Amino acid sequence: MNNQFENSKLGYGNPNGDYWFVGPEEGGSIESIDLRMKIWEELKAEHYADIYEFHKLFGNGTIRFFDKPIKLQSTWAGLIEILIAMRGEEYSINRKRQIQSTEFGRDTSNTCVVELLPYSSKSLADLNWDSHNKESKVDYIKRIKAMRIILLVNQLIKYQPKVVLFYSKAYLNEWIEIINNVAGHNIMFSQHPALPMLYYKNRKTLFVITDHPVSRSMNSIKALIGNNINGLLLNLY
Repeated sequence: MNNQFENSKLGYGNPNGDYWFVGPEEGGSIESIDLRMKIWEELKAEHYADIYEFHKLFGNGTIRFFDKPIKLQSTWAGLIEILIAMRGEEYSINRKRQIQSTEFGRDTSNTCVVELLPYSSKSLADLNWDSHNKESKVDYIKRIKAMRIILLVNQLIKYQPKVVLFYSKAYLNEWIEIINNVAGHNIMFSQHPALPMLYYKNRKTLFVITDHPVSRSMNSIKALIGNNINGLLLNLY
């Protein structure tokens, strides 16, 4: 494993963008980690890279997420559906493909897509991880999590995005810890009465916690979550 990568790599896009999406870890095989670290170094990236430039070098069929005919990537597509609604735009499948291809996670865009943990994994409970590493996944997370929380907190304090959407309730405690450290301790969150959506807003930022966009609980409600975020933003300032 690479200490520089662990200490720095956050994700893709423009940290000055209004819309941040924060997940637990990047999807992908444990076998691809060395290549990912090599590309990160080749791009001379620190915390952020352009998502297209990265995947152009990464290959492994991922260029189909950007070049026509565009294949929708499940997690990105779910987040983009929320993004379209939170910006008050009209939804269409072609608009979703266009945003994934040209905007989402790009360094000139209004979006930033980051992960709490630096290395890719097939799933949060990746059984393949332990057979490929001297360090178990449980020990890896335990070792690195506190440092990564501090890194993310400092970046959110620095950039103060308009919206930060944390996804995956499996990391609910971590998301709450991050928000408390960014916005002030012992925050009282609001719970939407009908949607899996916790939120807190201050003068600068709306913080939202919801389920992972590919989870069953999010079927058919991603636009509703985006619409609710849009409504909250109208009253943010």
